[in-house]
Amino acid sequence: MRALFSLGVALAFAASGVSGRFFGSYNPATNQNGWANSGLWTSVGDVVAARTMPGSTFTQNFLDLQAFGFVTGSYGLAPNSQQLFAQYGPLFQSLQGNGTIIGLQLGDELRCHGMSQDDLHTYAQQAKAACPACQLWLNECHGTVMNKFGHFGVPPELTYFSIDYYSFADHQCAQNVKCDWVGQTLKPFYNQYVIPLLRSGQSYFIVPSCSGWSAHHAPSCGVHCHYAQSRHQAPHVADWCQNDGQCAGIMFWYWQPIPTSPSCPQCNWACAANPDSAQTFQAIGQQIMLGKRDHKDNRVFNHSRSV
Repeated sequence: MRALFSLGVALAFAASGVSGRFFGSYNPATNQNGWANSGLWTSVGDVVAARTMPGSTFTQNFLDLQAFGFVTGSYGLAPNSQQLFAQYGPLFQSLQGNGTIIGLQLGDELRCHGMSQDDLHTYAQQAKAACPACQLWLNECHGTVMNKFGHFGVPPELTYFSIDYYSFADHQCAQNVKCDWVGQTLKPFYNQYVIPLLRSGQSYFIVPSCSGWSAHHAPSCGVHCHYAQSRHQAPHVADWCQNDGQCAGIMFWYWQPIPTSPSCPQCNWACAANPDSAQTFQAIGQQIMLGKRDHKDNRVFNHSRSV
């Protein structure tokens, strides 16, 4: 579903030396500085600028390898991937070594859209060999973890794994603003399908439902119900992740407005377009930055999502 870049907000536990949870986003805007400490970037120039801006809080950044040509338009591993890693590896190592990035994201929904299991494992091995100190991250469709990983699990080179699974089309919750979709559906799904795929030392991100409203991806009860539902889910997701040591963070759809998808011109995928949820999560982020929601030491990252 990478018709265009979308999702990318992260609420998670902080890195070593910092306690609490933070926000980040896909190619963050500068006005997120101060309540965001993470970004998934497609441009080296942009991540360097963000990391070195005065007073920057963007301290934990990833580069999106799909933006560098490692994945074909049909979601295959690029035939010249080994040559690309030879070309970019020294750059990735340098950026990781000086603290500009902490890792690389392999991509979004690769197995879901056709990359073979063998190619995915080859890709992860090549990425780790090119930048041994980089932490690797992969996002997938929720259906993929049910039938496309089998007994292989996720590549052992990964540090973080996440899935897209949203409540927008859940008809049981469509007319119930306070439906416990997190407790009744999302968390049991992770326990049954996601966590068993992980190896020792690997962690997962939770991806809650947060976007603007559209007739395409929203409850049938309408815009205000959609906003209220996602706001209601927010503290449940935060509590779940805060109390699970294997949860590395909470990943949201793209925070800032994004280009309109030709397949859904009326859709608005940005979490910031959902005023109820955006205000709720930004307030949490601001409390964290003020040290009012400390809990434990962990990692916070951010994610690019597709529609």
